[in-house]
Amino acid sequence: RVHGDRGGGHPVPGGLTGRAVSRAVARLEARLGVALLRRTTRSLTLTPEGQSFLEDCQRLVTALADAEAAVSAPAAVPICAITWS
Repeated sequence: RVHGDRGGGHPVPGGLTGRAVSRAVARLEARLGVALLRRTTRSLTLTPEGQSFLEDCQRLVTALADAEAAVSAPAAVPICAITWS
C-alpha cells in the first residue's frame, strides 16, 4: 500500500502536493511505458513492475550514499597525541 496525500492538494512529505506527485508518477509511467501503481477509488498499490522499480531505486540510493561516504572527508580523528611538558 502506498501512503501519502488523500487528495485535495494537501502537502505530502517533501513539500509536494498529492496532485504534483500524481502528475510526476504519471509522467514517469509514460516514460517507462509501464504502470507502477494500481489505482482504485480507495487505495493505491504497487504493481509488480512498480515493486521491482522501487527496490531497484532503493538499491541505487543506498549505493550512491555508500559511494559518497567512501570519498567524503573522514571525521577529524587524531593520528597522534601531542603532549607538552
